Amino acid sequence: MAFVPCHSRREIPGQPQLYFCAHPKMMVKGNVVTRSICRQCKYCHEPPPNEFLPYRPPPFFENDGPCFYLGEQSGTRDCRTCRGSVKLKVFQCHHPAHQETTYEACKHCRDYTPQLDKGSVSTWVVGLLAASGEDAHVDRTQQSLARAGWPNTHVFDVASAPAVDSQSPNSRIGTWGSWVTAIMHLLWQEPYAQAYLITFDGVVFCKGLRSFLQRELWPAGDLGFVSLTGRRSMSANDSTDTSLTLVKGGWDSAGVLDERMPNIGAVVLPNPAARALVSHAAMRAGHLESTGVEQVARGLRHWCRASSLAVHHWEPALAGFAPIEPGDKGGPNASAFVGVEFDAEEAVGQAGNPD
Repeated sequence: MAFVPCHSRREIPGQPQLYFCAHPKMMVKGNVVTRSICRQCKYCHEPPPNEFLPYRPPPFFENDGPCFYLGEQSGTRDCRTCRGSVKLKVFQCHHPAHQETTYEACKHCRDYTPQLDKGSVSTWVVGLLAASGEDAHVDRTQQSLARAGWPNTHVFDVASAPAVDSQSPNSRIGTWGSWVTAIMHLLWQEPYAQAYLITFDGVVFCKGLRSFLQRELWPAGDLGFVSLTGRRSMSANDSTDTSLTLVKGGWDSAGVLDERMPNIGAVVLPNPAARALVSHAAMRAGHLESTGVEQVARGLRHWCRASSLAVHHWEPALAGFAPIEPGDKGGPNASAFVGVEFDAEEAVGQAGNPD
């Protein structure tokens, strides 16, 4: 698609996919914009500014190491600048602004995001989805979060969120839509946080969990999310040993997560994964044939598989749906939870390697 002429756009020598924007209202790093940014910008339809920014071509840059969004090889293409008949490997790109890339293009892409490193988390934002409609559940989860190291929480009321209408999926977003909307709000509030923790009311956490996670995250360079509430179905036999083991989930031949599918009662997403999630088609709940928390599980499964992102959880669980009233048996993984008195900070170094 051809560009609309713009008074502020300047070409950058040797960078056909990038432009320098001389408009003083364009707030991007180095005033270097991509084609997609340029197409969405409205300043080209306005009168020129009184004064342009001085044009300073950015220095040549080269990204180092694999990108978070780099996917599997999808094919080859002819090299237009090579002598003779040369084929370049083409890879899937899971960044919302791209579909495919080559190694050379990835090296010079402005959307490059380095893969995740262990021990690289220090800034957090926490979202609590109030789905039960019970204030006691919300209060207990907030108190437990504060004890675990997160005193500040954004609360989202999703108890009244309507179920998905299969005849009109855009009019009713369901629990999955509410969950993704919460992620979008957290990104808007704290766009540069390194970790986004999303949980439901009724979930409680062990002590010292934030300190533990800041030492152990991230367990994979291409992580979609890590679950704090363990495996989807865990029994009392799974929790007899409190030594922590990090487990990687997987898919069977039909593309369905196996028995190690994480429970999504409390999950942590890295910043680039949170950004990719809200741009993915899986955020539309109309195709998810389920309701409630199960709908969130299906949405995350669909997104991680489509984006080739890893999922992990700890066993036993570091958080769980605990009972509120006497006689209440708690949630689906309550028996596999290490307990609120377990001090995760002292357990640093016990976590096993992903299998």
